[in-house]
Amino acid sequence: MQFLNPDLDESLNFTLPWDFVLAFYPLSSPNHVPVPDRHDPASHSLDEEEEWCPSTVRYLIKRSNVSALRHALRRGPRNRGERHDQCTPYACALQSVDVDNYAPKHADGILRKPDDEDACDCPYIKPPLAAVAAALAAGAIPVIRLPHDGETTTAGGERLAVARSADGPYVALSHVWTDGLGSATEIGLPACQIWKLAALAQALLPSSSGRFWLDALCVPRQPAARQQALRLMGQAYRDAEFVVVRDASIEACSQDASSEEILLRVLAAPWMRRLWTLQEALLARRPLFVMRDGVVPLGDILPGEEQLLADPVLAGLAGEVHRLTKLRMRGGGNSSLTIADVARALRWRATSRASDEIPAVVSLLLDEEGARRVLDAPVEGRMERLLLAVGKVPKSVVFLSGPKLGTEGFGWAPKTFMTVATGQERGGRDMNTSASALVTPEGLVDYFWVYRLEGGAGVDEDGAREFTGAEGEHWVMRCGDESFAVSRTHMETGKYRCNFVLCTGPNLPGDEQQLCLGVCGSIHQTAGEEDTLSCVYGTRLVIRKSPRSGANNDDEEEVHSELLAEMHKVCIS
Repeated sequence: MQFLNPDLDESLNFTLPWDFVLAFYPLSSPNHVPVPDRHDPASHSLDEEEEWCPSTVRYLIKRSNVSALRHALRRGPRNRGERHDQCTPYACALQSVDVDNYAPKHADGILRKPDDEDACDCPYIKPPLAAVAAALAAGAIPVIRLPHDGETTTAGGERLAVARSADGPYVALSHVWTDGLGSATEIGLPACQIWKLAALAQALLPSSSGRFWLDALCVPRQPAARQQALRLMGQAYRDAEFVVVRDASIEACSQDASSEEILLRVLAAPWMRRLWTLQEALLARRPLFVMRDGVVPLGDILPGEEQLLADPVLAGLAGEVHRLTKLRMRGGGNSSLTIADVARALRWRATSRASDEIPAVVSLLLDEEGARRVLDAPVEGRMERLLLAVGKVPKSVVFLSGPKLGTEGFGWAPKTFMTVATGQERGGRDMNTSASALVTPEGLVDYFWVYRLEGGAGVDEDGAREFTGAEGEHWVMRCGDESFAVSRTHMETGKYRCNFVLCTGPNLPGDEQQLCLGVCGSIHQTAGEEDTLSCVYGTRLVIRKSPRSGANNDDEEEVHSELLAEMHKVCIS
């Protein structure tokens, strides 16, 4: 057994048996319920309660490989008595939290059923709200500890002491609310949960007096204090000596299980697909996973290069965790991640409150002052302010699927980056890493290949043509001697107008289809300045070479086009 200290190298494989943790504070109930491993998947038949959530299956299909998917389906999920008959391929209904009716669980409630007669019923305890609020008002990060012997505490359940992060090292907790650790400063948590957390912090950092940071105790409900706590949350994870991940499905797995088993449980864990846990993972200096019989660093669960090359199952299971690790290495220091990094990472994540998206990622993109300015905006204006603060984004942002803000100057801007969980994943492209497009209050400014539509029936006084947008509708764009079939992307319906088509690449497609943008606008000429196409965001279009390209077809009306410039300045509002 190796005991931990703040100077321990993260690359070392260490374990922390729960018997050692529990020696610090007695609990009123067992600390975990062992879950047997499935050593022979062929001998186990999955019943209804043990089938994977359809959203997890879709996630595994998209984010792993065939070998890993086959392995996952044979193994099945950890049986937690859950039924997924209300879930969809986009979201797990069991992970959606009703914030207004939520109640924390006791320490034995994470892996036990709530109707267990022996369930713990210890009282709630909480930190003094005034002390937490005072720390936040001073721009400090409050951390929790158990009071020292003889230290006075206030009545009414306020039995915890509040320190500040500058007082010494502390442990930060990362968790999902469905496991029962959600709350607020004013409410607190069951005593058994707090004893366990303080014991873990004490074991990891023996000189810390068990100091830990947990949103359930350090983020008040009171609006002003909550706002300040959200601004400082990223720093709370950056400054923590360890960030400890608590997820029941990972915690049910033994550290002695096979690499395939551990990686599967991590990959399929709710923690990997919740909004708030993204920044917690990326900002952590030394992330640790709590398992059934110990604590293991994130780096220790990842196979080496030779193993990945030799085993396609391991390669498929480890891919998404590797991607998270790469982002963590880039975002953990003083340099911020790019908007493209964050958008790709959010694609498969979900939250119970849509308004949490910007607060949960702003610390990944901006410094504390920038985050403050963004969060000071009304909820509906935060995405605009975030994009303006970032300044430059990839031009491919206009091709992202999902709903748009639709406000003046921001008709092109996504309303959310969590397109899968919101059911808005309709094809499109990920943002690339080249951020060349300038975000301005008037619109998104960059250079595109611009084709102007000319002629054809239905042209209005502005020179734009209206299309019905009916399912299956397509029209033919004639460019020189070639013809191209143009249609809306899958599932996007309704009338639209356009008189320009914008492409990012130098060539119209050959045998493969290409995404482009249909817009409605006009050329603005200003003396001494570059001509600019000022346009309103219209719709994403799919363009492909017509099978009758180069031939006359009297049955189809063609819309002629002219290439205005290979790289024309465009402002999309």
